[in-house]
Amino acid sequence: RCFSSRDFMEKRPPMVADVEKVVILDMRPAARQEELARDAASMIRLLDTALVLNDEKRSSTRELEKLKVRNEKLEAEVLKLEGEAIDLRGKQENYIAQLQEIREMKAVLEKAEKDLGDLKTSHDEENKKSEEELGNLKSAMAPADGEPESVRGLTTRAQLVERIQHSWENALAQIKIVNPGLEFSTEGMGMLRKVVDGQIIIPEQYRQIEADDV
Repeated sequence: RCFSSRDFMEKRPPMVADVEKVVILDMRPAARQEELARDAASMIRLLDTALVLNDEKRSSTRELEKLKVRNEKLEAEVLKLEGEAIDLRGKQENYIAQLQEIREMKAVLEKAEKDLGDLKTSHDEENKKSEEELGNLKSAMAPADGEPESVRGLTTRAQLVERIQHSWENALAQIKIVNPGLEFSTEGMGMLRKVVDGQIIIPEQYRQIEADDV
């Protein structure tokens, strides 16, 4: 602080105390020279210390600047890593959501495949059943031995009954025409009846058909 003031030395010039003057003047030349050497050495050590401390201060300042620059770089790197971490967390969340969606879609697909398999099995069973019914129907509709050509191709009971009724009535009409003078009774006769042991009977399998037509 004292050296920063320009007029410090002018206002306060260096002075040697009277006691110091007496001591210096009373010293022998050899002792005075030795004392001056010690004082000079002390001054040199003081200057060396000041220089070292100044260099250390400048060095510390440079190191501090380097540390500040390095710290700024590290802070920038930390910010970059934080941004990458946030991005990775977002990607991880998206990945988890997509994985969950894939699992759900897989479950739906597996269920659809199972339902399709069950439907195919059911369809195959229905086809097999339909084929069996069709085979039975074809067997039932197959012409019997001695079956007249006129009844072949009939597919319903009503068609068959109508054809038999027509044939029956046609036969009776022809008998009456070819036997004009013959009177005979048709009571007890029927198109579904037959003669057994000299009697006209109706077979058991035709009873319901005749009852429905009455």
